[in-house]
Amino acid sequence: MCPASVLLDPDLSDKAARVFGVLALRAFGKSTVALSREELSASLRCSESAAKRAISELAERGHIEIVRTHKPSELLRAALHGIRGCSRSDFGRDS
Repeated sequence: MCPASVLLDPDLSDKAARVFGVLALRAFGKSTVALSREELSASLRCSESAAKRAISELAERGHIEIVRTHKPSELLRAALHGIRGCSRSDFGRDS
């Protein structure tokens, strides 16, 4: 489920909102998700570069936070804001 903050963001592209929806669906009710760009682009039927741009847009608008790991990985690890009470303050950021 997409929170209203994503659905009603007038500056967010439709593709970015769809990406958030797929991330939320794949998170299975949790506030974090790990998904490869290949899986994401296949789910959306778009190029990996288009999925990457939408992910960047979501991060820039504050709807997701990219979670960095110590090992380089092809997996996108993202914290989803607005899912099951997850807030920016949960990740050391002020709202």
